[in-house]
Amino acid sequence: MNIKIELRYAMLNSILMLLWLSVEFLIGLQDNFIAWHPYVSILSVVIPIFCYRMAIKEKTESLRGGISVRKAFISGLIITLISCVLVLPVQFIFHKLVNPAFFDTMIQYASQTGNQKPEEAAKYFNFPFYVAESVLITFFEGIIISIILAMGMRTRKRFIIKKRAVVLVLILFIGYENISAQGNKNTGENLKAYFFVLLKAGPHRNQDSITIAKIQKGHLENINQMASSGKLNIAGPLLDDGDLKGIYIFDSDSEDEVKAMMNSDPAIIAGRLIYEIHPWMTEKGTCLK
Repeated sequence: MNIKIELRYAMLNSILMLLWLSVEFLIGLQDNFIAWHPYVSILSVVIPIFCYRMAIKEKTESLRGGISVRKAFISGLIITLISCVLVLPVQFIFHKLVNPAFFDTMIQYASQTGNQKPEEAAKYFNFPFYVAESVLITFFEGIIISIILAMGMRTRKRFIIKKRAVVLVLILFIGYENISAQGNKNTGENLKAYFFVLLKAGPHRNQDSITIAKIQKGHLENINQMASSGKLNIAGPLLDDGDLKGIYIFDSDSEDEVKAMMNSDPAIIAGRLIYEIHPWMTEKGTCLK
């Protein structure tokens, strides 16, 4: 079997990926503009699409238009396997020669944004893990692209890639790599720290009904005041009859500020309620301001 075409385009695919990584580094996507890195890197999927397309096109022409679905897929599979082997030298050249500080920068950024502790980030941002992940991504990208391009052989003898097939490839890998970026390599730029407060039954709950009504009125007024200030994002009672009575979520710069607001609550002052404050983090835009 003559695999010169597949070998040439597998090498081209690997060289272009190395160039892509190097350009990311040169324009600052791996340091100054690191928050954009996971989104821009998704676009690199156009490289294997282009290389596989050109390889199968040339293979078809070399066979005088007689390529079958099976032969087209095998051609793509060969490119995939060679590209997987070339992942190691590509990653070595980039991480050891082009940008040796890549992993340290990523670990520092992940820890500074609060997404991961340094030791947790280090488990992901390291050379062996990146090589293994790149091999898997290269393999599955190659298989899916090969299948889609090979299926194009069913309807036409000449090699024509339908627009919808290319769009499907882009959707598949943009979705996959976006999940990977958010799940494993989430830079944390959308994460924000809040204060989660648990309201609990206090030691003094034996007041008469008139006093309780007065305290409750002041308690609700205090909630409205904190909400109007923009500091209290969420407030509500718990519906079961336990020691936990309610929750607050504060958007505040300091725990001391939260304590000051809590201590102004008539229910806290009277001892009907006590509270616990816990720093808490979530993604902005979910249910919080």
